[in-house]
Amino acid sequence: MPGGRRGLVAPQNTFLENIIRRSNSQPDSSFLLANAQIVDFPIVYCNEAFCKISGYNRAEVMQKSCRCCFMFGELTDKDTITRIDQCLEHQLYDQFEILLYKKNKNKGTPQENPTCGQQHKDIIKQLLDSSM
Repeated sequence: MPGGRRGLVAPQNTFLENIIRRSNSQPDSSFLLANAQIVDFPIVYCNEAFCKISGYNRAEVMQKSCRCCFMFGELTDKDTITRIDQCLEHQLYDQFEILLYKKNKNKGTPQENPTCGQQHKDIIKQLLDSSM
């Protein structure tokens, strides 16, 4: 019965919709959402601000790894890339800056990694607290 299955899926969708709505209400907020239950943590959502700042459209970003390897360039710090990998693989929290390249390979300014930003951690914590 479709009605019975819908109830099982709705809470997760509501949770993601709340994250997206709260983050999109902040005009300078550029972010990605990834699925941490699938190998290599594929991106499942990116907001319009991320597309605008990176030069990639959603179709180009979706299902790529949240490590954002496609945005690394010759001056992207290898030690920081290693820290990102460690954080993701061991489910650790860390903050760092990393040089990411736009689609046209121009260097952007060092950006706080979208997967570990404090602002988004706070939003997710608020959502978790309110859902309990």
